[in-house]
Amino acid sequence: MADVPITLEPYNESWPRWFRSDAENVRGVLGEALLELHHIGSTSVPGMVAKPIIDMLGVVVDLADLEPCRDAMEAVGYAWRGEGGIPGRRFFSTHQDDGAARHVHLHVFAVGDSRIDDHLMFCAYLRRYPAAAAEYAKFKAALCEQFADQRERYTDEKGPFIQSIVARAKQQHGP
Repeated sequence: MADVPITLEPYNESWPRWFRSDAENVRGVLGEALLELHHIGSTSVPGMVAKPIIDMLGVVVDLADLEPCRDAMEAVGYAWRGEGGIPGRRFFSTHQDDGAARHVHLHVFAVGDSRIDDHLMFCAYLRRYPAAAAEYAKFKAALCEQFADQRERYTDEKGPFIQSIVARAKQQHGP
């Protein structure tokens, strides 16, 4: 199946509400296995253009704790994607059978994984520094023009820029 073309949308005031609604569902299913749940990604940054996908970051004690929850997560619309190409992560997404764009991505890591702090620092930095957010928005728009039909490439190309923002955040605020 071909990639669904990437589209960036202006910030939507509903995104935080959509996160809260989905977060309530996820917490209800994962229960005590879930230690933390955060809204991450561009939809968590007020004013940021973004793919209309709500990214959530879940933290658990052990990724194995998710296994008993698989069927229940799928029953409420979250497809189990395993590692989804990232070792040490468990990935769920809401989906439509017709291959349409997913609208929620749930990335789950075990407590202590350094990627948790990286995701949180990245979003916090963009919220705190509007110039960095504008720089990232401009970069994403250029990538979207170049790789609109290549979702994996678009994502890969953002990596170095994201890491540069994380490095700035760590330099200013410590690891």
